[in-house]
Amino acid sequence: MAINGNDLFKRICAGAIYIGITGACTFISWWSCVVCMGVTAAICCHEFLQMAKREGFKPFVLLGTIAAGVIPISMLADTYGVHIIAWPLGVSFVAAVVILLLFVRHIERTGVDVALTIFGFLYCAFPLAAFALIRLHLHGFEGGLMCVLILLSVWMNDVFAYLGGSAFGKHKFAPKISPKKTWEGIIFGMVGSMLFWLLIPLFCPDCGFGYVWAALSGLVCGAVGIMGDLTESRFKRSFNVKDSGNLMPGHGGLLDRSDSLLFVSVVAYLLVVAAPYASAFVGIAL
Repeated sequence: MAINGNDLFKRICAGAIYIGITGACTFISWWSCVVCMGVTAAICCHEFLQMAKREGFKPFVLLGTIAAGVIPISMLADTYGVHIIAWPLGVSFVAAVVILLLFVRHIERTGVDVALTIFGFLYCAFPLAAFALIRLHLHGFEGGLMCVLILLSVWMNDVFAYLGGSAFGKHKFAPKISPKKTWEGIIFGMVGSMLFWLLIPLFCPDCGFGYVWAALSGLVCGAVGIMGDLTESRFKRSFNVKDSGNLMPGHGGLLDRSDSLLFVSVVAYLLVVAAPYASAFVGIAL
């Protein structure tokens, strides 16, 4: 099938704008990173709830969207405090209580609508809050660069998986959920993720881990990113839609572009934080 030049141009432009904005906000400062993650979470949650709405459910779209955006941003209230995670938890609890009160009042809403709304903002917001915490873990230039490299590892996972699958793909990975994915593409994607993680100890010597831990983290995050992609694909199939939205021409919605990042963010944060403890446990620097 011939490639439409106009569609390809739109796809490249939309991808470049997304990468440029997200990468720049992540690199500049902790504050800009948190705001970027909050906006991303709100848009992703809105797309998720709209998919559910188009399938006939009645989630609380506005409340869910607001909660998703506020959860990461609320961490700015206690940037260097020991209770920074209490703010996202508090916002989540208040949002859930408000939604339950509205559920009691509006008899036409069902428990499924409530569950979809609460799951929607938790699914989109907490992982991106975890990514913002990575930016806080290492300050200054190196912290920004480390986060950008993690973002690139997620994006290159997709690129390497596509290229490897296109060139060598023969064995289907999950044909009922994502027919185009192959085991060969998955392996290439994990290698692509690992390569960018290996750049972290090279350019960020204060990151707290070496090449062994970086390689392991890259492979784990590569696998987890695939899980995030497949999970969102399964959601779209259950809601009978092709894309989560149309915000990004040629790509679909922002959730389509952030599905892997949602899963990788949590695991990447845990791996970065756990690195010194792992080294201490084995008795050698990893």
